Parts: sequence; C-alpha cells; structure tokens
Amino acid sequence: MLLVISETNFEETNINIWFFLMIACISFYYFLWIRYFVQGRTYSTAYKSLGFIPVPMAIFPVLAFGFAAIWGKSIWLGISVIILAFGHITNSWIIYQYTKQN
Repeated sequence: MLLVISETNFEETNINIWFFLMIACISFYYFLWIRYFVQGRTYSTAYKSLGFIPVPMAIFPVLAFGFAAIWGKSIWLGISVIILAFGHITNSWIIYQYTKQN
C-alpha cells in the first residue's frame, strides 16, 4: 500500500542502479516461485537455500522493497521495509531451521 501512497516519489525518479537491483530481486523471486512449483510444491522447497543465500523467498522481496524505497526516496517505505525484514526473515529462518531438522 505504501508504494501506492508514495506514487509521487516515483514519478520524479530516473532509472538508475536501484531500479535495476529492484528488478533483479523481483526476477529472482519469480524464479524461486517457478522452482517451487516445478519441484512439486513441497514445504521444504519454499525454504530451500539458493546457493549461499538462506531463505531467499523471504530475502528477495524484502530487498526489492528496500531498493524501491531507496529508488523512490521514500522514508516511510524504508521504515516499513525494516519492520517487514525483521518479521518476515525471522519467521522464515525459524521455519527453515525446522525443515532442515526433519
């Protein structure tokens, strides 16, 4: 919702490195969803590492929103990303640890 509210921040921005990093994170996130469906939609696949990146399905959307906040110079989106990161990555890490044990 903050992206919609911050719409005016993005009208005045130019395409730069933050935009491309945001697009890369979104692309990786979509790739991970495709991997999830192709590999049988198992619970452990959703939390499977991507190389050296643990819980990538939690990390990439947070990074995408973070890069969007930087790109759009939106302090409110940046604050929301920090809150999202704390909750989403922590929760996903706990589930990841659980799936590794079983």
